[in-house]
Amino acid sequence: MVYQEFTLRRCPRDIPMISILKHGIISINQTCYYKYFKDYKYVVFLFDIENNRIGIKPTNVPKENVYNIRVTRNGKLANISASAFLKYYKISHTETKAYSCSWHEEQKILEVQL
Repeated sequence: MVYQEFTLRRCPRDIPMISILKHGIISINQTCYYKYFKDYKYVVFLFDIENNRIGIKPTNVPKENVYNIRVTRNGKLANISASAFLKYYKISHTETKAYSCSWHEEQKILEVQL
């Protein structure tokens, strides 16, 4: 029997990714943050029920339904508290899970297929 050593520990850093953490936080990796969110303070959450897809729309307009983007000190991650959103749409977050995402240019929305 010949064993192969597994060496890949994380997704490549140049791919935009988000993670839904078990505590109800949405974490945006550095590539995704700098590509789509760096010039914004807030996001609006959207949900496509039919396609089971999250939309995250960046904005600088402070209004009632926005959530703050919090950037970590080293600038490698941005976090958004999303507990209420996840609970309302019954989006599982009992364990941390990473998702690839795509940018919808026309609507200026980051889309995450669950």
